[in-house]
Amino acid sequence: MTNRVLKELSTYVLEVGESITGDEGSVYIIKNKDTEVIETETRILPQAYGYLEQLQAALDATMDMQADVPLSPVFNLDSYKH
Repeated sequence: MTNRVLKELSTYVLEVGESITGDEGSVYIIKNKDTEVIETETRILPQAYGYLEQLQAALDATMDMQADVPLSPVFNLDSYKH
């Protein structure tokens, strides 16, 4: 069975498909588009939408924090004197 995409964000996608845990029936799957890793699955659609938004918001916040941190200057061993 091919999973059907319900919603796609910049990094994550919400799909409906078969459970990876072997349970019978369809589930809602949150998958990382870049790594193809299934982050979570649930049978409750509103919960799946909540997970999708939370995961994307957490990743975006982390990326924003990293963008605000200045890079360390490169240490030049040639200029280092004892």
